[in-house]
Amino acid sequence: MRLHTVVLISAMLLAVSCLPSAHAESCPGVDRAVAAIAEARAPLIAKPPHDMDTDISAETGRGIEREKDAIAALIDAQIQCAAEGSAPKSIERALANAVRKLPGQCSKDCDKPDNEIAYTYAGPPTFAVKSWPALPERIGVIAILPIMCGNDAMLIVYERDGASWRRRIRWRSAPYKTVNGALWSFDYALSPRDEHGGWFALTKSIAPWCSSTWSSIDYAVLRPADDGAKVLLEGEDFMWWGGEDYGSLVANANDLDVRFHGASMDSGVHNRAWIRHYTIDGNLVRRVQPVALNARDFSDEWIQSKWTQASQWSDAKAAGLQRWHERLRGKGVAFYEFESLRACTGRDRAVEVAISSTDDDTSYFLRVAGAGPFTLRAVTTKPSEDCRGKDELESMQEQ
Repeated sequence: MRLHTVVLISAMLLAVSCLPSAHAESCPGVDRAVAAIAEARAPLIAKPPHDMDTDISAETGRGIEREKDAIAALIDAQIQCAAEGSAPKSIERALANAVRKLPGQCSKDCDKPDNEIAYTYAGPPTFAVKSWPALPERIGVIAILPIMCGNDAMLIVYERDGASWRRRIRWRSAPYKTVNGALWSFDYALSPRDEHGGWFALTKSIAPWCSSTWSSIDYAVLRPADDGAKVLLEGEDFMWWGGEDYGSLVANANDLDVRFHGASMDSGVHNRAWIRHYTIDGNLVRRVQPVALNARDFSDEWIQSKWTQASQWSDAKAAGLQRWHERLRGKGVAFYEFESLRACTGRDRAVEVAISSTDDDTSYFLRVAGAGPFTLRAVTTKPSEDCRGKDELESMQEQ
């Protein structure tokens, strides 16, 4: 796993008390933070990158980190200055106004190729502020920084503490040497409180790159913490965003869900829906069903997953499934072709998924019961006599 998300602490991020106002000029700390942003951006503007340059020099990396520190200080100051009940859009406008006159921003000729490249790291940060009717005591702010072939993001979540806001979660990328370390296409969801009063944030981002719609999706489960966030889970999977599906999130009080499109073990399928569903109990996060939308994809997931996971989706009374799993999974990168998917007779609503090995053309038949959640009942090398239903495989769409 690429553990690229870490919590960074800076003295600039201490909460600032201000008079209630949405105007930068009346907020102590705002002007100081904007000056720090301008100072951090100076080396980024002075040495623009070459076209499609995905490397991040040490100097550029230090500038990005300093800029993030200063942006976080700006957000802290502006949030504290917002009058109680301020609409998210008014806070967004105040933040945008604060950085509107930063030096080095693109001129009216920005769309010219040379200027566009020079503008990559000189573009001003943008902000997305969000509140929730069901969670009136919380407010979330995403700061977005332009980089080559994408952008980077930082999340800060605040919670009402009397007459002021208290910073509860801060999440950002670690320093990176290539642009794929950034948090592009960033999104998050906040859970309601559970029966113990706890809540969490679920985040996701895609690794930016200049030349492919295949990338990695990173997701994390975070509890509030005084030093930024308590990480309960970090995950990374290979994904495809060419269909403009950048992943979706759901955060409930006791469970969470991340969905996206990724590769199938059958290259002819190209992509399928991937589901990462977890329960959360205190600080324990455990993956549970659903793990797939259909029996075809469940067979894929069962084979590709480690046995510690696949065993939970297997018939406990069936002998030999672990040996079959070890045989089919091999060294962990298995490729098969789907041959058929036929309904079986019986009360367990089972289907038989036939696959063939791309190495030796051996056929295997996986008996999958249920309509979701699914259970792997058996694996054989011969088709079952009671599974003679119509082949539904060709009628299936890429999910």
